[in-house]
Amino acid sequence: TTPERNLADARAVHWASEFVERQEGGKPWFVSLGIGKPHLDWNVPKKYFDMIDSSAITLPYNPPGDYDDVPAFCQQFLVWLHKMHEEVVSAGVWKDAIHAYLAAVAFADAQLGKFLDAMDRADAWDDTTLVVWSDHGYHLGDKAVWGKFTQWDQATNAPLLIVDADHGRPGRVVETPVSLM
Repeated sequence: TTPERNLADARAVHWASEFVERQEGGKPWFVSLGIGKPHLDWNVPKKYFDMIDSSAITLPYNPPGDYDDVPAFCQQFLVWLHKMHEEVVSAGVWKDAIHAYLAAVAFADAQLGKFLDAMDRADAWDDTTLVVWSDHGYHLGDKAVWGKFTQWDQATNAPLLIVDADHGRPGRVVETPVSLM
């Protein structure tokens, strides 16, 4: 398996962390950091798989007729996502795929944590605004769908966190949807 330090996300976090730690107080700066996981592929170091108890993974229940409430027009777009589900199930890797996705999420979380640690080391919180915007979720066989191209909650909700020194910490949770357009 590829060493963590060689993965694109780890390299990006390392660069961004060093950038933050090099900044001098009083001078404005901007850094944009993108973490690609848990987008495919879900190849991450074994230690992230070990963080997830695979025996605790429960496969989603897909009741018969689950698309009865979905307009026929929309059902035509679900056909290829449902085909992917059939392939995953027939290959016997459904639980393994969920395990890999969760490991990739753990990896992404760890990378973000490393960057936040660099913010701590640089003592950058008093004059920095941090915006963390996540991609929307991924169906892992729920409603017999794999992917994120639906209008259900898992594929439409995207967290947005803002830490602004001018407004104090901790912040408040706002449940109001924000347009991504």
